[in-house]
Order: sequence, then C-alpha cells, then structure tokens
Amino acid sequence: MGYTHYFSNNGKTDQKKYDLVLKDIRKIIKANSEILANGMGDIGTKPTTTTRIAFNGIDGDSHETFLLPNEVSKLRDFDFCKTAAKPYDKVVVACLAVLHTADIGFSCSSDGSREECAEGVELAETILGRKFKNIGEA
Repeated sequence: MGYTHYFSNNGKTDQKKYDLVLKDIRKIIKANSEILANGMGDIGTKPTTTTRIAFNGIDGDSHETFLLPNEVSKLRDFDFCKTAAKPYDKVVVACLAVLHTADIGFSCSSDGSREECAEGVELAETILGRKFKNIGEA
C-alpha cells in the first residue's frame, strides 16, 4: 500500500471541540504554505482551509490529498493519506498529531516508525507551543 497514515473517529466527535482542532490545523498549514498546494498539488495554488481542509505537496512533491471536512457529520469512520514520505508528509503528521492528541475520538497510526513521524510531531509542537502524542501512541 505504500507509506500511509491512517485516521479514524469513533463517531462521537463534538463539533465545538473539532472546530478548535481545525483552528490549530489551519495554523500548521499556514506556517508551512511554502511546501503546500491545493488537494491536487497544482503549482501556484494554496491549500483549502475554509470550506474544508485539503492540501497536498506541490507538483512532483505531491502524492495524495490530505482531507478533513469542516463538519463532524461529514467525517468518515476511517480514512488515510499516502504521502510517499514526500516533503508535505511532515505537515500531514503534524495535523494527525493534533487530531490524535485532542481526545475528541480520533485514533491515528502510520506505516512510518515513531522516528519517521517525529519531525511532524515536532512541527506541531513548535507551531502550537504544546506537546503532542506521536501518531499511533496511546
């Protein structure tokens, strides 16, 4: 299947708490906009952050779209994002670390080792100024 990150929710996610998580995720995306594009990875585009969260790497550094809806009701029970460990991978991991740590019913894991995911977790910690669990960590 390739280098992939997985995330699921238990269906009990609260919209108000989810909105706070999305706010943090938007900060991470904004701070890394130079390596991100829209969901298709098109050159000269920006990530989508208003109607939903959707981003990819740019052009040859793109792989699969990282996507989160703004509404809890539109969340899927299980989702994944293959990044092929391209530069935008650290942003995907940072976003998932926020989801995973928020205690809102998300569980996140990865094909990558703890060490391979560490850069993304550190990115989230640097931008948001607090500690996060590594994805896959209980």
